[in-house]
Amino acid sequence: MKFLMILLLLLFFSSCSEVNTTQANEVYKYWSGSNPPTDLKLIKGQYWQSAHWTKEYMMSLKMKPTKTWWNTFIVQNKLEVDTLQ
Repeated sequence: MKFLMILLLLLFFSSCSEVNTTQANEVYKYWSGSNPPTDLKLIKGQYWQSAHWTKEYMMSLKMKPTKTWWNTFIVQNKLEVDTLQ
């Protein structure tokens, strides 16, 4: 019984691994689940995901989109552009 408990604990804790990258292309892939489109220039980024089951994460991505990409992004995500300055 002790052996089974130790084995289960080892399997549970060994499956946890942190994700951490500063490669902009990889950050985009973690964020969107796909490769970046050709009309989007990725400048820099950072992605971190916790090593435990809660999957906490932090992400930042600096990019230079085309006007078409940006307008599509706004429509798809139902965003309102803040025009106040």
